[in-house]
Amino acid sequence: MRNKPVPFWRVFGIFTFLAVFNLSYTVSDAKAEDWRETGCAGRVEKNLKTLDLGDLVVKDIKYFVRSEGGGQGGGTQSLDGWVSFENCKGNLIIRFNNSCGTKERYTTGQCEIKGVSNY
Repeated sequence: MRNKPVPFWRVFGIFTFLAVFNLSYTVSDAKAEDWRETGCAGRVEKNLKTLDLGDLVVKDIKYFVRSEGGGQGGGTQSLDGWVSFENCKGNLIIRFNNSCGTKERYTTGQCEIKGVSNY
């Protein structure tokens, strides 16, 4: 039995999808104090003080710029703070709006915080 070659339109379609997906959503390291010159430094730490972390021990805090959309329309950017912990597998993610206010916060994996959604 002979294998049929994959039609060109299928291969082209897959590569087109991957290219569009890559352009529409990217995440890159950021310094909160440099993001859009808003001075968002310390916002994750402020959020942590308002949460009941229980026995969770903060290991690391990183900021990322999330870019959505793109192309000629420009797209949008948001700043995310990711907190990892010593004693659970997962993260606390805090998304900020353009003026550094808290837009959304949730945990992932095994990390659970009272009053915060977990996915």
